[in-house]
Amino acid sequence: MIGFDLVDLILAKGSKHQNDPRFICKIFSEEEQNIFAAQLNDSTIRWVMWAMKESVYKAIPKEIQQDFNPKKFILKHFSEKENYLEGQVEYNGLVFYCRCEMKNNMLWSIALKDPMNFNQVKFDILQLNSESIDLARQVLNEAIHLFLDSIGIGNYRLRHLDSGKPVIANSNDIRENISLSHHGHYAGFAYIPL
Repeated sequence: MIGFDLVDLILAKGSKHQNDPRFICKIFSEEEQNIFAAQLNDSTIRWVMWAMKESVYKAIPKEIQQDFNPKKFILKHFSEKENYLEGQVEYNGLVFYCRCEMKNNMLWSIALKDPMNFNQVKFDILQLNSESIDLARQVLNEAIHLFLDSIGIGNYRLRHLDSGKPVIANSNDIRENISLSHHGHYAGFAYIPL
């Protein structure tokens, strides 16, 4: 299980929800609000925490999820490391480990059940000239095909299961989870190779 989310910080910080107390209360518990209130740049930390919750949501099999209620994704641990932020997010007793990195005007989070797999994760992020969802899907599909070709598994292609969950699969139907994300001028994917 892998989840990936990215945030275009320029778009996020310009959002009408950025400082809306009702929105913040719908998304974050009181304890989580205390975490970002204690930070110097609380708006960025708020989006880091959002990306962590969203990446866990994308990692959980659709059969387990009832709906997306951000408050059910509970940030249990949050800390800063030298080159990234890390957190543990719990959902209905399942614990996921998250790593979040920031670069330029964007941030991304990867969520895994096993923290020992972080060094195996492959991902790519593309900057787009448009915020179009259709363009993001088209660019992501092409980028995934080029990426898979470049690492020698070009016989795999992106598919979607009946549940809507994306996977990469070969002609023998051997599948591997992949997680996709698009926000503003960025699109990307992450997966763990077979």
